[in-house]
Amino acid sequence: MVDTADVVVCGAGIAGLAAAYHLSARHRVGRVVIVDELPPMSLTTDKGTQGYRNWWPGPDNTMFRFVSRSIDLLEESAAESGNVFRLNRRGYVFATSNEGELARLEATAHQVSAFGMGDVRVHRSIETYAPAPAEGFADQPTGADLLLVDAARSAFPYLSPSMAGALHVQCAGAGRRFCRSADRRRPPSR
Repeated sequence: MVDTADVVVCGAGIAGLAAAYHLSARHRVGRVVIVDELPPMSLTTDKGTQGYRNWWPGPDNTMFRFVSRSIDLLEESAAESGNVFRLNRRGYVFATSNEGELARLEATAHQVSAFGMGDVRVHRSIETYAPAPAEGFADQPTGADLLLVDAARSAFPYLSPSMAGALHVQCAGAGRRFCRSADRRRPPSR
């Protein structure tokens, strides 16, 4: 049992473990202790989608900056580990069959672009659009692709045939978590 610590992290979820890692490995804090009554990553972390995105419209750029820095750290960890958690940059797609909603998505994309997300590229044809690869995160575009009518229907044929358009946010994706046995999800009854 540890009697003293330089830092005590409360919670062994993904945020607590990441904080403990960065404090000890990156900032060389000597004694970091994680306190949690449950096994690591077993309460809320294992129920998450492991999805991430830098798509954070207003009211200002605070969340965009915060999340973008977190994505940088996530990509550094993936690169250092040989991408053991299989991070990808497949993106998020927002699709609509409503012209008004499509205009709102485009306006929001330009707002987030002004925060630093990257360019908004408009595609009327599928030939000008580069879909994301199924695996990997390195050397992928930033920004967003707005696909209009036929381009959207060609890129995402499994969505509604009445689709007016789709917005593909590029700096987004997921990591695949490791499976755990059911007996490690909850601590024994007391």
